[in-house]
Amino acid sequence: MVTVMKKSRRKNILRSIRSSLNRFLSILFIVALGSGFLAGLFAASPDMYDTGDRYMDDYRLYDIDLKAPLGFDDDDLDALAGFSDAETLMPAHVRDLVLRTEDDITYTSRVYAALDEDGASPLNQFRLSEGRLPAAPDECLMQEPTRFEPGRPKPGDRLIVDDTENNPFCSDVLTIVGYVESPISYSVEKDPTSVGSGSIALHLYAPLTLCPDETYSDVYLSI
Repeated sequence: MVTVMKKSRRKNILRSIRSSLNRFLSILFIVALGSGFLAGLFAASPDMYDTGDRYMDDYRLYDIDLKAPLGFDDDDLDALAGFSDAETLMPAHVRDLVLRTEDDITYTSRVYAALDEDGASPLNQFRLSEGRLPAAPDECLMQEPTRFEPGRPKPGDRLIVDDTENNPFCSDVLTIVGYVESPISYSVEKDPTSVGSGSIALHLYAPLTLCPDETYSDVYLSI
């Protein structure tokens, strides 16, 4: 009796599906689409974290950025290097300046003077997408502009320091020699600053020798 009832139930189910096949397939596809979309949402966050972590590791983004209004000297660097957890230490001169092009277009810019004499960087490494590495203290690299930023300076352009009296660098003119992709400024949001327009429009990377100061404004540290 139970077997007969099961067979009858299966026949009734199949008959119901055949009589409203379009409705059944619609519900089936809606459930499948919803399940797939939910699975994608659950997978998106871990995938984004893994991708970001891998990107920062590949380009050796710093773990800690130490800043000092009075600057770090060589004794400070030796003391920081003595910490057992310190892996790589990189001093830098970071300054926010208003720079203008030869066409008198001004840009509030952040200049990272940290590259060695070969144009390399032990931390905060970058990918050169156009041009070449700096070969002189007054040459710099610029964070590659996005498609939302047309008309930005390009390799070969010269940027002039607007306030030369407060310029901490050894040159009042910086020549852009290449575009780079750097992990320091991967966000589309502009960093705030107390200089110029109040937000950073350009990120520039220059040799450490651009600044003759014997103290450093920043020390990047990996642990």
